[in-house]
Amino acid sequence: MTSDPRASGATAGFTMIEVLVAMIILSVGLLGVEALGIGAARAVAFSAIRTDHAIQASGSLEVALSAIRNDTVPSAQCLDLAQGDRLSRTVDISDPTLARVSVTIIPGAERTITTQPYTLTGAVYTPAPLPGVVNGFPCS
Repeated sequence: MTSDPRASGATAGFTMIEVLVAMIILSVGLLGVEALGIGAARAVAFSAIRTDHAIQASGSLEVALSAIRNDTVPSAQCLDLAQGDRLSRTVDISDPTLARVSVTIIPGAERTITTQPYTLTGAVYTPAPLPGVVNGFPCS
């Protein structure tokens, strides 16, 4: 004699409350995954901005250092870049044997992601004082 589970009142399957609880747990998990995706997208955008700043700053720094190596005094600069960013380059030749160049990218107010200013600094040994003076003005 086998007993029939339906005869004792037990039913197979899930109740409506069990399905509802499972759906709530699944939806909370999916919201967490979505938040991770949004954070990752924000990090990618931030790193793209910082990479662009690094490329622009290193290019300006290398141009100035190359001029110093060729016994030319580079100019200080304040340039407007895309997205309202500004490039500020200062040149210090007050030490007769060491010329210093500092390039700072100042983020613009139009950016949706706020970043800090990005600064690169370099120095070149000069065996003799550079002839001339620094022309131009950095951003204030």
